[in-house]
Amino acid sequence: MVGRRLRFFANAGSFFALVIALISLPPRTLGTAEEEEQRRSGFKEGLRYVRNDRTILCMIGLIALTTIFVFPFLSVMLPLYVRNILKLGPERLGLLMAVSGTGALFGALGLLSVARDHRFRFMTSAVVLVALALLCMSQSSSFLLTAISMGILAVGLSANFGLANTIVQERAPAALRGRVSAVFGLSFLA
Repeated sequence: MVGRRLRFFANAGSFFALVIALISLPPRTLGTAEEEEQRRSGFKEGLRYVRNDRTILCMIGLIALTTIFVFPFLSVMLPLYVRNILKLGPERLGLLMAVSGTGALFGALGLLSVARDHRFRFMTSAVVLVALALLCMSQSSSFLLTAISMGILAVGLSANFGLANTIVQERAPAALRGRVSAVFGLSFLA
């Protein structure tokens, strides 16, 4: 019990170090009048650009829908699924998470070989893989089938997140890239 409290207070202390580091940063230097005007237009300009770019809007929608409908299963429901459906314990949950991590690694590495003109076809395949993996898991009471499905699910999710981010970064003009990326980042909070 004492060790747990000590870890809690050590973690809280680490946040104080972060606050002190942020306070010690020097203030931002003022730019030219044009730069300051561009900074003030900020986030609204990024939203306006995203609203007018159908491809980026689709990427944001894909990630937002995944965040809403798939992530709750992975972060909240998976332990219940393992305990109540598979009738297994935390060790097997750990193995499923390891399979998921391995699948995510392979999905990310697989992106390196996707040619630019094949991205949308690859993303469509990844979305189908995610849907099929979730369908298999919904019908499975076998650890092996669930582990295979988790691996496939992780490959598909990793590929979609990586490709969506790549497409958004490439399509956004240099002057708006940070703002468009901020809007894209909001899709993870949906």
